[in-house]
Order: sequence, then structure tokens, then C-alpha cells
Amino acid sequence: MQDYSFKEESKKMLHLLKYTRQWKQNVGAAIFFYVLGVFLITLGGFNTALGGMYMVIGGGMLVQNYEQIFFTSYMNTSAKHRYYSVNMFSIFTMVSYTIGYVMALIGIAVRQMLINREWDEHIEYVITNMNMGMKSGAVLLFVGIMGLIIAIYYGVASKLYLSSMIVFIIVFFAIYILMINLTTADNFNETILAFGIRWKQLNISFGKGAVIGYLILLAGIAISWLLRRTLYDRQYSPMYKKMFLRLSK
Repeated sequence: MQDYSFKEESKKMLHLLKYTRQWKQNVGAAIFFYVLGVFLITLGGFNTALGGMYMVIGGGMLVQNYEQIFFTSYMNTSAKHRYYSVNMFSIFTMVSYTIGYVMALIGIAVRQMLINREWDEHIEYVITNMNMGMKSGAVLLFVGIMGLIIAIYYGVASKLYLSSMIVFIIVFFAIYILMINLTTADNFNETILAFGIRWKQLNISFGKGAVIGYLILLAGIAISWLLRRTLYDRQYSPMYKKMFLRLSK
């Protein structure tokens, strides 16, 4: 396999973004998701988890624009097509999701510090204090899990549009409902019933939740990369083709 300069190819990849249709609208949408995420985090409760999720997927909307470039006849005839559509796409996804996750992490940490008014040695307090950090840790775990699901869906949607959407919706709402139950109860020693299964309340610190959540997010991107590599030779989904053709007009 031919070796490429990551630095040079990254510059070219960024340059290609402006040739995608409606890229300015998607930049606006990404900014909207970031702002919405901050707003939801400030509201607290389970809105905090939703805010973190929106911030993670905000930048991912821009990365999805590259599917238009990969579909074009110009890109399809390029020797770099596989490298761009599999490797560079996954790397850009990782970078955009990481930025969103770090922003969510900072937002949740600042909110918790403001609520607890603990600014002396605040970094250590946020990471280690279980009384403050249990729900925040569970929230970050949820953000990582949702990031995993969304990364996998975005990674395969262009080739398996309908089936991946059905699976995504089912899994997304199942975890969504479960995490609401696990993160909103007042008693963390309580065992709750969800989907016919007894679940114990999540009892996880902010620091542990942040690390585990991010590792889960990275696992989703790695799975997405593997699936894109496996499905590379598969034809684009007919629904995706119609969408790309409409955008090209």
C-alpha cells in the first residue's frame, strides 16, 4: 500500500470541505449544536447528558459532508479514494468527536464546580469527590456510549442506509431510556427495573466516567473504521445515491 504524508493529506482533506454542497449550512448547524449543548448542560438533570451528546456530534456533521466527495466520479477514480474514505474519514471523525467530548467535559465540570462552590483545589475535587461526581460520571459514560452508536451509524450509513438506521433508532432509544432511569434517581444504591431487567444505579466518579466514556467513544470510531474498511467495495445505498444526486443539482 502506498504511503501518504498525513500532514499534506489532512490539508487537502480540509480544502475539499468547501467543495461539498451546503457546507456553510452544515457549519451553521454544527455551531448550533455546540450552543444547544452548552444550554442543555446549564439546565442540568438529564439535559446535561443530551447537551454532551449534541456537542460530540456537532463536528461530526461536517465530517459527514465528505461522503459527497467520496461519491463523485472524480474521487472514485483517484488512487487515494480508499485512503481518504476509510482512514482520513475515521481520523477526522475522531478529532471532531474528541473536540466535542472535551468541550462537554469542561462544561459539565464547570457546572458542577459552580453548584458546589468548590474552587480550592477544584480539579482534584471534581475528579475524586464521589458525592459530587456520581451523576456527572454516569452522564459522561452515557455521552461516550451515544458517541459510539452515532460513530458506527455514520460510518456505515452510506452503504447500509436503511438497515443501519433501523438498528440505530432501536439501540439509541433503548440506551436513552435506560440511562434516564440510571442517572436520574436520587438513591444511587437503588435497583431499578428497566426492560424487564433489574439494574443497579450507576455509581461512578467524574474522573472514571470521563476516561471510560472517552474510551468507549474511541472504540466506536475504531469499529466504524473497521466496518468502513470491510464495506469499502460495496455499492452506495440507493437512498444515499438519490440524496447525493439531488445535492449535485
